[in-house]
Amino acid sequence: MNKVEITGKLHNDPKLLTTNKNVSLLKLFVKIETKYPGRDFVKLSYVPVVAWGTLANTHRSLKEGDEINIKGELEFQTWETKEGDKKSQLLVKATEISKVVKEKDTIKVDNNYKVDDLPF
Repeated sequence: MNKVEITGKLHNDPKLLTTNKNVSLLKLFVKIETKYPGRDFVKLSYVPVVAWGTLANTHRSLKEGDEINIKGELEFQTWETKEGDKKSQLLVKATEISKVVKEKDTIKVDNNYKVDDLPF
């Protein structure tokens, strides 16, 4: 089973691209803060996330600083640069994206969309 769920803030505005086959691709980075009990220290992690198709189009209006919840699966990608260098990256392939809306002392999740028709 390959499932992951993360909640954090968008590090920057998402980037919407279109592939050669006219499929939408949304690339974003989620900033996750890990606080350690009893310590004045916060560890920041930046997680790359991709969303495809309808899910990408639905969430293209997200902005830097928005708090979001992502459900999906981990994917390991490898490629070679033009210079011949081998690169790799672990990322989250989103299947659900929800914007987290805070109201006083409660948290509500808004815009929860599921996509079962991913193009792969």
